[in-house]
Amino acid sequence: MATFDWLADDLFINTRFPLDLSTGATVSHKFQTLLTQVDNGFETRNPRWNTPLRSYTLRTARSLPDLETLRDFFVVMRGKQRSFKFKDFQDYSSASWSANSNDPDAITPTDQNIGTGDGTTLTFQLRKQATVSGNIVNRNITLPVSGTVRVAVGGTELVNTGSPSEFSVNLTTGVVTILTAAPGVGVAVTAGFEFDVPVRFDTDILAAEFVSTFELEVPQVILSEVRSA
Repeated sequence: MATFDWLADDLFINTRFPLDLSTGATVSHKFQTLLTQVDNGFETRNPRWNTPLRSYTLRTARSLPDLETLRDFFVVMRGKQRSFKFKDFQDYSSASWSANSNDPDAITPTDQNIGTGDGTTLTFQLRKQATVSGNIVNRNITLPVSGTVRVAVGGTELVNTGSPSEFSVNLTTGVVTILTAAPGVGVAVTAGFEFDVPVRFDTDILAAEFVSTFELEVPQVILSEVRSA
């Protein structure tokens, strides 16, 4: 009989991929669309995903210390088996990016709409919206960065420091819980935050070639976003 040394609840490791190896990653957004084209050229397009999955192609490890860091992380995550947190330097904040800026604007508690009150609901999922000409796609945010989440109800910021706190946030689901009265009917619930992306290695093999003292070759390393339930 086969014996395994891991449990289902061990499939996510609550740690962030090393930032030094994250910078400069190439980011890809992938949808899955079933396209059928008939003889007269007309076509039907049936989307299978409403939101994209992201992947990150990392810069090749350029030194032995880099390789050691990458190798240790790969071994602990057991290749594809475990997922972990990744900072996407192109998209890690609820705030917008101003022109000619290398960083997003400061986070405010009204950056993103995360729900509308109905007088009874107390929990709201953090999300980030992409909007073009009134068309909106919501992306659920499941890994907010500790200490960055700000929440407002009807434009008034809530407090989550001291006692009593007015809201709490689950850092592994992105669910905000209002600890005071439920927002009234039609009242906007908004939030600002930084966030990480849940990812895993897309391979079970990590290869590296030590060519010489000054030359190290590591094939492409790709991290794939893990869709949360």
